[in-house]
Amino acid sequence: MAELPGQRREEAKAVYEIRLRGAHAESLRRQFPTAAVVSTRTETVLFRRVEDPAELDELLDHLLSLGAVLTEVHEVPLPDAPSTTAPPAGPTSGEMSTP
Repeated sequence: MAELPGQRREEAKAVYEIRLRGAHAESLRRQFPTAAVVSTRTETVLFRRVEDPAELDELLDHLLSLGAVLTEVHEVPLPDAPSTTAPPAGPTSGEMSTP
């Protein structure tokens, strides 16, 4: 099915975990206010949603231009949508199950 102008496929959106050395967490928080930034003793981790591969490429280029060293980049699995099938219900309070 073709996309209409202005529409984006939901599947194209993804969250990436980007691990960096040499990046300052506070600077990244200011530059990417919608991203989650976590800092450890040895690295900074940026979690950010991107719309498509081109946006990911731009993000990585920008991070490299800041002098950061990319140590790892991968897509973070998003939780599945709520299931439409529920597991079988057991007896509720007050009900007895018979063998």
